Amino acid sequence: YYPWLKQKGVAIACCTDGLRPVIFKLERIED
Repeated sequence: YYPWLKQKGVAIACCTDGLRPVIFKLERIED
């Protein structure tokens, strides 16, 4: 899969599990 950064602290990764595309949105939480 190919992660890319759209803004600081947020990464969106897309991968395929063989049946359908799966999109993950990862956000870093600042305390």
